[in-house]
Amino acid sequence: MKIRVLLLALFLVCTATICRAQEEKEPKSKDYYLENGVTIVTSNHSKPYSFVGVSGDLEGYLIDVWKKWSKKTGIPIRFIYKDWDGTLESMKNGEADLHSGLFYSDERAMFIDFGEALHSSSDILILRNGADVDCSNALSHGSVAVVSGSHPDEYLRAYHPEANRVEFATTNEAVDSMLDRQTDAIVISYPMLVMRARERKMEDRYSVCRTISYRDTHVGVQKGETELLALVNEGMAEIDSGEWKRMESRWFITVDEKPRLAWETAVIPAVAAFALIILMVVVWFRRRA
Repeated sequence: MKIRVLLLALFLVCTATICRAQEEKEPKSKDYYLENGVTIVTSNHSKPYSFVGVSGDLEGYLIDVWKKWSKKTGIPIRFIYKDWDGTLESMKNGEADLHSGLFYSDERAMFIDFGEALHSSSDILILRNGADVDCSNALSHGSVAVVSGSHPDEYLRAYHPEANRVEFATTNEAVDSMLDRQTDAIVISYPMLVMRARERKMEDRYSVCRTISYRDTHVGVQKGETELLALVNEGMAEIDSGEWKRMESRWFITVDEKPRLAWETAVIPAVAAFALIILMVVVWFRRRA
């Protein structure tokens, strides 16, 4: 009799557990999100994409994009912000429904489903002026700053294991290490470097070596949340081209502010000096004639 009761109790517990698991896995409808909203995790130190401004509020391109998406869909949004590794952890543990924007990787795809691209950018190798290494050997012989857990960090691990990576928790810390001569170089998205260098008035401290990789920034949702992913993509599609351009022009460098390559930094002044010498020689000969 006791065995039967025990088996019955065990059966009921297992049944209840399975039912709860099924309920948790059931996709939430649009009505659910309209009523309850979504939680979006974002970085607090990734200018111009997302950061905490002087007023204490979140600002940046991705913040503008999600506010626009909320207006288009009517779905309320709540932001939480952390350092980069913390944003990924929030997606792993289910604290957030959405990641504001990140690059695709096989490792991240294990716990995130990716949506449409929000922005295209490139990771660039930047060399500190006066470093003991040059663009050709910066990765193999220099110290290279990266944000821990970022795409440049993952990329160097996979394709340049010889690189002496120096990891930092935030973009500002990584850029400052290069500007302050603690590291020789940095791999980073160029707009993020420019924002920090301008803040510190140190735009003459570095030169651009080369582009390391091209990537698209995607929205990320919890793995398996297909209904939410569809809602996200539908809402993003409602933002017209003019709205996208206005948001991009507010936060990103214009064409005439594109990075000058390291060879340009050295060659252009040399050519100018050579032209000046030629001009002086011509003038001297004319005076003698």
